[in-house]
Amino acid sequence: MKTRCFSCDVQCLPEIRTFVRESLVQLAVPHQMAAAMVLAVEEICTNVIIHGNQRNGLRQLQVSLGRGDGFLVVETRDNGTPFNPQAYREHTIEELIEARRRGGMGLQLAHRLMDRLDYHRHGNQNVWTLYKRIACSHAEHIRSHGADHGQLQP
Repeated sequence: MKTRCFSCDVQCLPEIRTFVRESLVQLAVPHQMAAAMVLAVEEICTNVIIHGNQRNGLRQLQVSLGRGDGFLVVETRDNGTPFNPQAYREHTIEELIEARRRGGMGLQLAHRLMDRLDYHRHGNQNVWTLYKRIACSHAEHIRSHGADHGQLQP
């Protein structure tokens, strides 16, 4: 799995996007799929930085990208405030417009862009895992070229 650590500062979001995009390019992921994954990862990382770590640039966010059986997998880890999935409720666009709220759609967007999105605590860490299904032919290409890019099965 290819891994990199970033500061929990919104100024690092372009670096995170670049890391994910370049990793996916190395794996020859189709442009549209890569763009969706970059956006989903950015939304999760934005929430982690702002809500979980209160934009504390002294804290670290680890982002890893690899492949599983038929999936591309992105994992984030941080030591911020735990997320409570039971307290989360999706909002309709109408609710957001009525409340004149900016934001609030990132987690919904990530859910829609990815095939699976998991969250759990591991010790004192928040762990988000994003999965994107890949076609058999593309999976074979990644399997045969993954070792060239430091990819290990998660």
